[in-house]
Amino acid sequence: MWPLYRGRALAALSRACYLCFVWIAWAELANSTPPESTLPEVRDSRLRLSLFASEPDIVTPIGATVDAGDRLFVIESHTHLPEHDYDGPDSDRIKVFEDADGDGKPERISVFADGFDDAMNLAFSPQGDLYVVHRAGVSRLSDENDDGISDTRREIIWLETSQTYAHSCLLGVLVSHDGWLYVSRGNTGGHAYTLHTRAGEFLSGYGDGGHIVRCRLDGSELREVATGFWNPFALEIDAFGRLLCADNDPDARGPNRLVHIMRGGNYGFRSLYGGSGLHPYCAWNGELPDTLPLLAGTGEAPSGVLACDYAALPEDYAGDYLVTTWGAHAIERYRPKKSGTSFQGEREVVIQGGADFRPVGITADSRGTVYFTDWVKKDYPNHGQGRIWRLTCRDQHQPHHRRNKDPQPCEEEAQLNALLSCLGDASQGTLADAVRSHDPFRLSAAVTALSHSENEKIRQHWESSNEAALRLAALLGARRSGRPEPEAWRRYLSDPDPRIRMMAVMWAGETQSTKLHGELPRALEISPVTQDLVSVYLATQALLSEEFLRTYEAQIPGFRRPLPSADIAALQILRDASLPVTARRNALAMLEEINSPAAREALELCFQDSHLDLRRAVVWTWALQSPALAEEKLFAVALDATLPRALRADALAGLARQPGYSLEAARELWQEGVPLLRRGVARWLAPHAGQPEVRSALSEFLHESAGETQDHAEVMELLRFALRDPQISDSETEKTESDPQWLASLAEPGDVDEGRRVFFHPGPNCARCHRVQARGGRIGPNLSVIGSSLDRARLIRSITHPSEEIAQEFMAHTVVTLDGEVLTGLQFHFRSGNHISLMPIDGGEIRLSLDDVETYQTLDTSLMPEGLHHQMTTSDMRHLLAFLLSLK
Repeated sequence: MWPLYRGRALAALSRACYLCFVWIAWAELANSTPPESTLPEVRDSRLRLSLFASEPDIVTPIGATVDAGDRLFVIESHTHLPEHDYDGPDSDRIKVFEDADGDGKPERISVFADGFDDAMNLAFSPQGDLYVVHRAGVSRLSDENDDGISDTRREIIWLETSQTYAHSCLLGVLVSHDGWLYVSRGNTGGHAYTLHTRAGEFLSGYGDGGHIVRCRLDGSELREVATGFWNPFALEIDAFGRLLCADNDPDARGPNRLVHIMRGGNYGFRSLYGGSGLHPYCAWNGELPDTLPLLAGTGEAPSGVLACDYAALPEDYAGDYLVTTWGAHAIERYRPKKSGTSFQGEREVVIQGGADFRPVGITADSRGTVYFTDWVKKDYPNHGQGRIWRLTCRDQHQPHHRRNKDPQPCEEEAQLNALLSCLGDASQGTLADAVRSHDPFRLSAAVTALSHSENEKIRQHWESSNEAALRLAALLGARRSGRPEPEAWRRYLSDPDPRIRMMAVMWAGETQSTKLHGELPRALEISPVTQDLVSVYLATQALLSEEFLRTYEAQIPGFRRPLPSADIAALQILRDASLPVTARRNALAMLEEINSPAAREALELCFQDSHLDLRRAVVWTWALQSPALAEEKLFAVALDATLPRALRADALAGLARQPGYSLEAARELWQEGVPLLRRGVARWLAPHAGQPEVRSALSEFLHESAGETQDHAEVMELLRFALRDPQISDSETEKTESDPQWLASLAEPGDVDEGRRVFFHPGPNCARCHRVQARGGRIGPNLSVIGSSLDRARLIRSITHPSEEIAQEFMAHTVVTLDGEVLTGLQFHFRSGNHISLMPIDGGEIRLSLDDVETYQTLDTSLMPEGLHHQMTTSDMRHLLAFLLSLK
């Protein structure tokens, strides 16, 4: 099917000439180890790192593997976006490095095969055949006469797609001990694709994100293993039979991730809904029902995974994983900790290099020696440089490895495999237990089983169950089966559980169910209506936008195209007074074009509503999303004595975020004598306390408060804090967890409403980075349900020690430009159009050309500033804790 890409006689001659050159080059290289100042830093003193090979013997290396004779096979890339004047070979080749005596120097270097375009990874089968994955297929290479040169090349898998970018096509390859060929595919840029096999089988898809498939070594029994990836570059099976994958992150949603792969698993990303990964139909860390969480977030551009049980490393590395991160210049170690039937890992950098350290493929031989390739330069195009490193243990009596032992499935993996095989009515109890367990891997396995026709009766029985968990599993199983049942779908739209309604609405959008489009509003007619439900509802209306526009365009006063279709749906919700207040309140936070005439009219309508919660949501919308309206509207609300005090206090909190102030209005409000409003005045003026006239007014207010009742104690605390009164400076600015009095004060009950005002106040400025109920910044974790995961003590700790625990997706990154400028922020995207994009702590986007970047690294410190608890009074921190703990 494929012609031999090199004649045998020519190959032998070529190899002989090449080896002569290699022997001469190696004599010069033997003593050319990079100077100490340029060596990567090995942070574990028990390990030894040495240079095994370098250019010209190896250039721009990618994947690596070892055969049964401990020969190292490496892909040498020459077709990875080469410049027009690139003078290297015109195809990728596979080089072999032989170190028979184990002294860390290859005695022989040869070319095993060439003729590849965009080769990525390679793996040996138990029979000794080499499988090479390249952009458009998987090739099997054989050396039938054992002369060190491949004799035959057969395509086992080939990919049809209009996508030509290598990193979005076929990427990873792995052969299991029991004869399965695993292959990972990138997201093909959202283009349609078909995978064909030599056995005549195929899989087709469109918009489903990247996936992992497996087949037998001859291409038969082709099946999808898991889906929902961005660009899954590397695969590994550990000593317990668990399949792992290193996946790179989407355009605007991180982190890069190491994931535990389960058969039938959905890992959340779908390219049909754009490349950002932020669409409500997408997940990245198990945020949606029936999607699976990551094992750990990794540094930028993870490219290789090695189970440490296959390496001769210190005993405490047993069960751990090493991951190469090209963009973070690091070898990272992950220590798994059990989490249900899966596990999660803690990241530790074992080797840290500089800008010219770009590790990619990683493998180990039968002696446990670790080898990894190094692309060296930041340049994507082939550049003529490269290295191979060798990692060993200094103490030869310490190493632990089990290279020659076949993987033995652990108990948890066996449980998941058993669940996947549950078929028939007799399995109902086992599946129900899995669904009730709150373990996402057990739920996913149960849903996979429920999707089979043999379990259709179980699904139908569970549709009317009193348990929401069983009803949700029935919906997810039917959704997976591809056989929607309209009557059941209609029941799901009116289910008491908002998660079930959300998934029913999503199902309608996924299947473009325009016939049922008119019934979607039913999902919002029952309380509670969550922010996630509203978000999915608006996204679904946007997907069905043309019909939606035709139906509702004339009903929305002030509507002018082009208004986002999701906004049109949100405005329709806002105008429908028959819907629950929670639905209308959540829709407010989702508006994008807040200053459009239609939006202004809807806001005014909602502010006149009788429900205080809805009116307060309007005030916060003005304060946080509408600078053009904020001061005018907030002044009017704050000064209107006929309005509820809580509403006026919210308006004052919103005014504190605006650039101006009015001492006349502040004095008018102060004279009302209401502690709630006086606290609002103090917080409003506090950011301007540096102005002499404001300082004078605050001092005046403090003097007047001296004779007031205990109700004004917090007012005085706020005024003193704004003035930084020396009498309380020690107790109010030196708060630590070693101070029992301070901790006792924080243990007292706080006010949730006051805590919300503190959260959005520019003093602590929590909302600059964190989002709550669709409002606030995106540079820090979303705190909308933080109260369900952290208790009071851990919340205090996270405020006082923000760098102690940092989720990987919120790790700070620092860029040093060629001009010496140091920039720090959250990674927004890496290599989008040959650029790096960072989101700094004050928002916005910094976009830099890679040509202007000297180094790019992940920091171990949080973007959240230290000492934020010093930016508020003890009472305000107590209120803030009450607010955060209420978010569940």
